[in-house]
Amino acid sequence: MNRESKPLKTFARSEREKIREHFVKRASEAPIVSPLDPLSMEAWWDYVDEMREIEQQLKDAGEHL
Repeated sequence: MNRESKPLKTFARSEREKIREHFVKRASEAPIVSPLDPLSMEAWWDYVDEMREIEQQLKDAGEHL
């Protein structure tokens, strides 16, 4: 049997990829905001806080942004 050697993914690398995929998915789901609607503005700031948390997770995992 001839097996091609594939580079092994480290745990940290696969975790970074999972976090990055989640970041990209959430980035595509940004809420639509109406500046006159306080609830939509609150949803926007919740979204921004979540994206900042995910960004920090990426940085903590060694991702260069």
